[in-house]
Amino acid sequence: MTGNGIRIEERINASDLTPHEIADVVVPLAREYGVDELYLFGSMVRGSAK
Repeated sequence: MTGNGIRIEERINASDLTPHEIADVVVPLAREYGVDELYLFGSMVRGSAK
């Protein structure tokens, strides 16, 4: 369970996803919960995440 009480039932290995695929998952959730800005940084952006 996350700190804000949202239960995540299925875990996704983010290193298996492209930044665009991550956005496809995260942006709808961000909109639903009123998040105005999201940032993806580091190895995920460079495509070198392990």
